[in-house]
Order: sequence, then C-alpha cells, then structure tokens
Amino acid sequence: MTPEQIKYRNYLIAVFNDHNHDMEATIKWMYDHFPSMHTGVREAHKQLTIQQRNEVMREKLMGV
Repeated sequence: MTPEQIKYRNYLIAVFNDHNHDMEATIKWMYDHFPSMHTGVREAHKQLTIQQRNEVMREKLMGV
C-alpha cells in the first residue's frame, strides 16, 4: 500500500468508526465533507487513482 493509501485508509477508518461501522454513511459523509478534510488527507486522496481508492475500500469491507 502506498503512503497516500495509508493516509486515506486511516481517515476512512476514523470516519467509519464515527459512523457506527456504516460504510454507506461513511462514504457519503467523506464526499460531503471533502473540502474540510485535513490537507494531507485531501492531497493523498487527489493523488490516488480510482483503483487505489477502491483497494482501500475493498480492504476495509473484506476485513483483509
């Protein structure tokens, strides 16, 4: 996993925990609040490809 994916994953996990482990609510909240993401996370997100973001989501969803 790239450093950008790790930043994105850590942010995803924090938001996921805040939303009572509801992935749908987590994804919606993350995109609704994209402008207010910490700069490092926002920049990491912008550098990731769709495939790389999906890998992070897949890891979390599949429990890998």
